[in-house]
Amino acid sequence: MLKSRKIFTVFFTIVLFWNSIGVAEASTKKPSGVWDWTKGAYTFNGTADYNDLYTNYRFTNMTKAELSVTNTSGSYSLVVKVKSVEAWYKPDKVVSSATIPPGGTCNWEKGGLDSGKQYYIVFEYPCKFYGSITRK
Repeated sequence: MLKSRKIFTVFFTIVLFWNSIGVAEASTKKPSGVWDWTKGAYTFNGTADYNDLYTNYRFTNMTKAELSVTNTSGSYSLVVKVKSVEAWYKPDKVVSSATIPPGGTCNWEKGGLDSGKQYYIVFEYPCKFYGSITRK
């Protein structure tokens, strides 16, 4: 039993390390910081086999967002969700989503956003992508 626990621990550590390689501007944790729109559009990219990835920032002060996401995988579709941050006792709400085929790109606008709310993007695993979000 002890040997199998050690093997599992080593395997789990390797998976976590592997999923962190190549991740830039996306992480395995929900974001807490807010993007400064004076810097312009927020660009992101990432790769993960066993964890959902999130943008490193939340986005606020926008009523419309323009998104562009390219799925760089040649074998699986990419599910992208824009979520609003809700009260601590409520689950975050999906306000927009897209499923992008292997090698495909999806460009879309999401209007009707509340400028006082905060939003972030989730990329469901497995994922390999790059893209951007712009405030409109």
